[in-house]
Amino acid sequence: MGSIPASVGIREGLGDCIVAAAAVQKLARKLNSKIKFNTSPKLQFLFNKHPNIQISNEEPDVKLKWPSQLNYDLFDLHTMQRFATQLGLTVSPTEVVDLYDNEGERLINTSTSNVICLNELSAEPSRRFIPEKEVRLIEDFFTSKGYSIVRIGDSRSNSEKDITKCVELLRHCKLFIGPISFHYHLASAIRVKCLLFTSYMPHYNYSHFFNTTSISSSRQCVHLCEKEEAKMRRENDCWSQCKAVDYREEEIITYMEGLLS
Repeated sequence: MGSIPASVGIREGLGDCIVAAAAVQKLARKLNSKIKFNTSPKLQFLFNKHPNIQISNEEPDVKLKWPSQLNYDLFDLHTMQRFATQLGLTVSPTEVVDLYDNEGERLINTSTSNVICLNELSAEPSRRFIPEKEVRLIEDFFTSKGYSIVRIGDSRSNSEKDITKCVELLRHCKLFIGPISFHYHLASAIRVKCLLFTSYMPHYNYSHFFNTTSISSSRQCVHLCEKEEAKMRRENDCWSQCKAVDYREEEIITYMEGLLS
C-alpha cells in the first residue's frame, strides 16, 4: 500500500468530505489506529467523538483530490473508490462513515417521527435538483398519508440550513428525498432511507447502495457528462439547466410506497 498516512485532508465539497471520511475510517480500522483528518470546520463537530478519526487542522500527509485535479483518470470509479484509491485502499460503495454526537453516541436514524426531509436543490442547483412537478407529487403523496415535509439544506427561505439542526431532523425522520448533495451523503451516513434523484450523475458512481433507492434519467448523456461535460452540454444545449430529469411519475410513486412499507 506504500507509505501509510498519519493524516488525511479534504476541506472542499461538504459531500465529498463525508464520503472521504468513510475511506479514512476504513483505513484507520484496518490499521487499528486513529488517523488525523483535516476537513471543513462546518463538519468537525461530527468527528469530535469518533474512535478512529481525530480532527486536525495541521497540514495533512495526503490531500485528497477530485478526479479533475489529478493527472490520472479516476472518473470511471465510484466516488468512494476515487478517494480510497488515493489512500491505497479498495472500499465498497456500501461503506459510509459513522458519525457521533457530542456525548459520543453514534448518530443512527430512528425513523420515529412523521417527518420527510426534502432537499430540493443542491449546491449546484441548475444541475442537481428535483423538478417542481416532482416536488408537488412528493408533497401530495406524503401529506395525504399524514407525513410532514421539512425542507433542509437549500437556499430557499423555508429550508433549514443549520447543519446541527439538519442532523437532528435526519436522526429521527422517516425518509430523506433529494438530489445528490451534501445532505444526501449526510443522511446516508446517519443511515436514513433515501430516495435519490440523480439527474446528470449516474447512480452507480455516486449513491450509497445499501440504503438508497435511485431515480434515474433514461438519457444517455448522463453516462458521460461528468467526464465530458463541455461536449455533453454543447450537444444537449443544457447550459442553463440539466435536462436529465425525465423521471416517470409511476416509478416515483412505486418507490415512495415501497420505502414506507
